[in-house]
Amino acid sequence: MNQLTIPLDIEVMIPEDDIAVAVNEMVESILEGPFKAFEHDLGASSYHPRMMMKIILCGYAQSLWSGRKIEAELSGSLRMMWLAQHQRPSYRPINRFRVHPAMAALIKEAFIQFRMQLQAHDPIDADAIFIDGTKLAANANKYTFVFRKSVEKHQEKLRAQSRLMYDTIHEQMIIPALLEESESLVTAGHLDTMHQALETVKTGLTETIDATAAVEDRKAVRAKRAIIRKTKRKCADLRAREEKYTEQLAILGTRNSYSKTDLDATFMRMKESRTIYQQRQIDIEMVFDNLKANLAFKRFSVRGARKVKIETDLALLALNLRKFRQVQAAPPAGI
Repeated sequence: MNQLTIPLDIEVMIPEDDIAVAVNEMVESILEGPFKAFEHDLGASSYHPRMMMKIILCGYAQSLWSGRKIEAELSGSLRMMWLAQHQRPSYRPINRFRVHPAMAALIKEAFIQFRMQLQAHDPIDADAIFIDGTKLAANANKYTFVFRKSVEKHQEKLRAQSRLMYDTIHEQMIIPALLEESESLVTAGHLDTMHQALETVKTGLTETIDATAAVEDRKAVRAKRAIIRKTKRKCADLRAREEKYTEQLAILGTRNSYSKTDLDATFMRMKESRTIYQQRQIDIEMVFDNLKANLAFKRFSVRGARKVKIETDLALLALNLRKFRQVQAAPPAGI
């Protein structure tokens, strides 16, 4: 066990039909032009974009969608160590690279080179184009969405509490009448006026406490001030919530929902049941079945239309490379 050994080149341990070989050949075929956009003169030197492109595509082809998982594979996977040439970038440069603005041009060139490879091996019909679509979950969940019905329901309850507070404070003659007899809605402006009036009352009670020498009288005034403080805090909370609900309704406009992370996005519900929809994807949409079921790509890990498009292109390119390698590794018919 203590015998001295000389490490071999990892390349001799990678099978010729391995996905890493396909990724390496495709990335190496890309011209130098798209990679120059990643060069910079400031700061520390960065990892070579060819290497970063290789490890990300190879990771995606193995259902590794997380930058941390790709980083972990660089220490334990022979194919990843070979593609990275024993370099070990952390998840931070990996995540920054895959959403870099220059990635769009690089991926476009990668698809061109990959299509040229397919035509050279004659596995596709260049005259036929098929277009389809599918749904993928965003990097958000249902709790990041704001729904009109929920906002309207909570605003109605809040306004009932605001009206009760207004009537109570007005009866105690802390504030003058702010509403006409025909008005019933307490707005954020009314709540702000109530908050200022309560602050004035609290300041007056504090001055009274400082000027009172009798202990019992001071205790009685302190009790009143505690009630005013509690009412003032509740008034501030009602005012903040009223402003929030008003702003949410303004963002909603004529829509019924929107995402907190993307104000232009609207929550979508599938018309079909989830079971029927998933089964239809497996039975009919084989391309998306491979992407979702076999590669487990069901949710984006980035946010924003530009970044989502980049991750979609990377996932599709990795899927195509994987299928191309499987076709090449399959024995000829009749053998």
